[in-house]
Amino acid sequence: MMYKNFALAALILAGTGAFADGHASGDAAAGEKLFNRCKACHSVVSTDGEVIQKGGAVGPNLYGVYNRTGGTEDEFGTKFRDSIREAGEKGLVWNEADFVAYVADPKKFLVNFLDNGKAKSGMSFKLKRKQMPKLSGHIWFPLDRRKLQIKHLFAFTVLLLFDVSIVAADNGTAFTIQSVTAPVGAQAREPSLSTLPDGRIVMSWTERDNSVRMALFDGAGWSEARTIHQSAALFVNWADFPSVVALSDGTLAAHWLESNGPGSYQYGVKIAFSSDEGRSWTAPLIPHDDGSQREHGFVSLVPDATGGLTAIWLDGRAYDSAAEGDRFENAMQVRSRQIDPDGTMGPESLLDARACTCCQTSAVRIGTGDIIAVYRDRTAEEIRDISVVRLSDQGWSDPATVHDDGWEIAGCPVNGPAVDALGLDVSTVWFTGANNEAKVRIAFSGDGGAHFDDPLQLDLGAPGGRVDVVQMSDGTALALWMEYARNGEAIVLCRVSRDTGCTSPQALHINRGRESVGFPRLTRWAGGVYVAWTGSTDGADGNTTVRIVKVMVAPPTPTAEN
Repeated sequence: MMYKNFALAALILAGTGAFADGHASGDAAAGEKLFNRCKACHSVVSTDGEVIQKGGAVGPNLYGVYNRTGGTEDEFGTKFRDSIREAGEKGLVWNEADFVAYVADPKKFLVNFLDNGKAKSGMSFKLKRKQMPKLSGHIWFPLDRRKLQIKHLFAFTVLLLFDVSIVAADNGTAFTIQSVTAPVGAQAREPSLSTLPDGRIVMSWTERDNSVRMALFDGAGWSEARTIHQSAALFVNWADFPSVVALSDGTLAAHWLESNGPGSYQYGVKIAFSSDEGRSWTAPLIPHDDGSQREHGFVSLVPDATGGLTAIWLDGRAYDSAAEGDRFENAMQVRSRQIDPDGTMGPESLLDARACTCCQTSAVRIGTGDIIAVYRDRTAEEIRDISVVRLSDQGWSDPATVHDDGWEIAGCPVNGPAVDALGLDVSTVWFTGANNEAKVRIAFSGDGGAHFDDPLQLDLGAPGGRVDVVQMSDGTALALWMEYARNGEAIVLCRVSRDTGCTSPQALHINRGRESVGFPRLTRWAGGVYVAWTGSTDGADGNTTVRIVKVMVAPPTPTAEN
């Protein structure tokens, strides 16, 4: 490798008040590895805003969890399920024993604590015995192996400070970066980018007034921000966000999510079209016919060869998260539908009857006109690797595994793959935690995704995933991912070759604010890519905004052969 490795140090905060009385009987260093499974949903942020461990916002902040009343973490607020609130009202105060029991089986813990068979938890993850990493020297008293591991995890959530340093590439920076001012309003977040046929960029985002907005960028400046949709029923989620794409004739297509029931995760997909660059939009249509008050989302819109688009989404019509047991059929599905701008829709297609619950899909049209889509699959044995399907003249293919990582995990990691193509050159990038090692990988294909090479590892030692990728005309790919760094999040970009891999990764931004960068998105332009992410506004108001950079890519360095 041409770059210096990340320096990774786990620093124990011996003076942390939460355990000054000696309650941390676990091994925080062992808990560090286990927390990789938690940080997709949980952060550890101190009361004064210090980011001890950057992570997701799906679950509550775990700082100060010891001696906290259940269901009362301030920032998470109303997103707690009723059962955990009720447990807190009835005296649940988190201690080591209860934490161990809860993480082993959240629903069972609440059923027993409340003596109510209908109690539910918002956390589907269970730390299974088979998922335990191998230990050396930790088992020194008779205790169930799983419980010992959760004790390590409990110690880590409060004691561990993760410190990762990014060092500049030995051979100089690979990219030139220029900030671009975003035309966004108050509390803007969840940006998405795509490139129009004429080379302009379209960006969509959400704002505080329950609106989905968009603007066009021609390289010199932005159009005015235009409202796609505004509704009190708009469903806003940091990992499942709206998008806009351009069809072959320049018509814009947008999708967003809207609640269709009283539950937290009862929402459906809406799709609308605009023939005047976003100034007005058609009445929205719903691509799924089931009418169920279940989760529908994680949409990919792919312009097709007929002037319309193909929509691909995760569909929860058969999924009941509160069902007893775990039947194979009780799962999120992957579905698709072809849609024309006049509202004509083809039949729904079931692409996979069982997929990971809440990881993004990604899809692209290749040079032949076929569409390939990637997503995180889910077997009956809870293996959640990346699968690919293809839409050709013969219809959708059966799912095929991109690479057999063998990641067994009982809960969704909220970390989907990304795919892009130019002609028949295809690249796909993804996050995996197989063998208790967090990794970001990329695999190339030269035959339109029919076969993929063995994957190359991209990460620098502390990846959080949240990937994206753009295929380049010379066969290389620009891969983007998030790496935990210096108590924050580093957005890392690297030009990757099938032959030499990632040799010069570069941090585009290191976020040390309270707000997560979410899922950074990128799209190509003639000289490189644009990258957008959720950021914090300057000052102490705690608001969010959208940050954008223009990344200019230097031509690849010639090799000795050429």
